[in-house]
Amino acid sequence: MPYDLFAPSLAHDDDEDVSELAISSAVIQPGTLRELSTHTNVVQRVAVARHPLTPMNVLIFLSTDVDRHVRANVARNPTTPLSVLNTLSLDEAEDVRVGIAGNPKVSPALLIQLLERTNHDDIRVLAAAAGNHTLPSNMLVQFVSDERRLIRMSAASNPLLKIEQINELLLDRDEYVRKALMENPALHGSLSMCSVDALL
Repeated sequence: MPYDLFAPSLAHDDDEDVSELAISSAVIQPGTLRELSTHTNVVQRVAVARHPLTPMNVLIFLSTDVDRHVRANVARNPTTPLSVLNTLSLDEAEDVRVGIAGNPKVSPALLIQLLERTNHDDIRVLAAAAGNHTLPSNMLVQFVSDERRLIRMSAASNPLLKIEQINELLLDRDEYVRKALMENPALHGSLSMCSVDALL
């Protein structure tokens, strides 16, 4: 029996884990996602909020959910409309702003606006932005040199690092920053262009 035939019933399962897995499936239908967007259980609503097939009107509806975890997953969803991300960027919940800062489809202009309103102590928001490939290069330079390890680690994972930034991060005093850099898939093509002194 094909999975797509029984996925809708599993999505309504009383067991949260079963329901969440079914909702996360690539074969779940938009109609089922729409139905579950009003479920009383937050786990189901969170799974709907992060699903790439969730209809736009459902994402708009979930963007005003009372639970911050639901709103945060709408903010993370790459299919969320920019107008919704604009509204969510003003959300008081840090998790929601972290979701926007890390969203790969956020516009550079919105990311800049969000960062201009972000407090120096909102490390999770800053770290999410540092790893985002939509971050303007002048801001990435600042994050590469930031005094906080978590932010430098995120910057080290950014696929748009320039050779000078890679050289700086190769010499970082923190092993976790260097490890994050070595795990950056973009590094492998750039490593041959790095300074020999930086590698020794």
